[in-house]
Amino acid sequence: MKTIILLLLVSIMSSCNSGKSGMNNNLSKADDLKGSWMLIEVDGVKVTLSDNNANNVSLSLGQSEGGLHGQSWCNTYFGSYTASDGKVTIGDIGATRMACDQIMDEQNYFNILQKMTSFSITDKVLTLSGDSHELKFSRAFTK
Repeated sequence: MKTIILLLLVSIMSSCNSGKSGMNNNLSKADDLKGSWMLIEVDGVKVTLSDNNANNVSLSLGQSEGGLHGQSWCNTYFGSYTASDGKVTIGDIGATRMACDQIMDEQNYFNILQKMTSFSITDKVLTLSGDSHELKFSRAFTK
């Protein structure tokens, strides 16, 4: 009888542990990047999101192979990226050239974005980091 209870306890504990290890909230595969993201933080400073998405900064990755595009405060932008095993390289960013009040914020964002060298995703938050900068994005839409 003691052996059966011991086996049941071991079985229960084993299934509890396997459930936890199966839940991976920290992702670093390139496929996990694909989709649309909304900028929520730049170098520790929160970005205010508007309800109507008018001034929200978006980043979409992987709709075309290695392609990225998005909407910044004023202009749409596009470029390319490669990613593997938590590392990312973002190529030159091109953008439309509309004038707006936040053009300096936009240029700063593009410059920081091109310096990103690593990524992680934890609880639907994408963190890009590199060159002493960090950008955080929340998942905008389901993959």
